[in-house]
Amino acid sequence: MRPLFTVHAGELLAGEYIERHFRNTNVWVPTKDTGTDLLVTDKKNQATVSLQV
Repeated sequence: MRPLFTVHAGELLAGEYIERHFRNTNVWVPTKDTGTDLLVTDKKNQATVSLQV
């Protein structure tokens, strides 16, 4: 069976850094591999930024 997704070390470190230094954000890991590694939104989930790590 193939795993749904894997989080690489760089993605994990980038997500942790964003969560610690930008407290008013949510960090999401997409379940489908479309080239976007992380999604970052504000606390109200209105503004979104996609990141490639």
